[in-house]
Amino acid sequence: MRLHVDADPAAAAARGAGILADAITRAVQGRGLARVAISGGSSPWGLFAELARCDLPWPRVRFVQVDERLVPLDDPARNLAGQRRTLAPALTAGAILWSLAPDDPASPAAPDPVAFAADRLHRAAGEPAVFDVVHLGLGDDGHTAGLPPDADPTPSAEVVRVSGFRGHDRITCTTRVLDRARRRLFFVTGPAKRRALARLLAGDTGIVAGRVNRRGTDVVADADAVGA
Repeated sequence: MRLHVDADPAAAAARGAGILADAITRAVQGRGLARVAISGGSSPWGLFAELARCDLPWPRVRFVQVDERLVPLDDPARNLAGQRRTLAPALTAGAILWSLAPDDPASPAAPDPVAFAADRLHRAAGEPAVFDVVHLGLGDDGHTAGLPPDADPTPSAEVVRVSGFRGHDRITCTTRVLDRARRRLFFVTGPAKRRALARLLAGDTGIVAGRVNRRGTDVVADADAVGA
């Protein structure tokens, strides 16, 4: 696990975008297509905006959500709107973004969320799903993706439904998928994440993030998050 510390969120976003861009470039050069999994929340919007401004072979890039809240498309809690907005230049240039959740999960006609997510995951990243790089956030409780603190440490499934975590039902990739990726990037900013980040860096398996594969993993953080 490699730690990179920058002065502020903007500088951290630029560095994180550079790491993602490098992974994308290497994947396209080596395999003809880059498969990138991205997380939600508000923290990564600057990171995605920086990445979308990079000069990359966007028609050969496939973005897939790491997790999503099971709410309709027009619900403010849905991550997809922010991801589409900040990645807009890349999507306009030919990149594709796959959502893990149906448009309206509550509709009687909606498919089973787990089956829907598994189908999307496998169509985008193969079966078993292998991403070239996965972007991850870090909750103040040490969670990552949509996996709660009591998540199964040895999951057998690649995607699961999580009920009522922080106010929403969610669909999320498990550590089975995160660990299999060729590279991982944790992007962590702000003083509220300081304790969780310290536990992540120490390899504390008492938090979900601490159970993610450390090999091939970069952590980009700002000074507030590390207490510098």
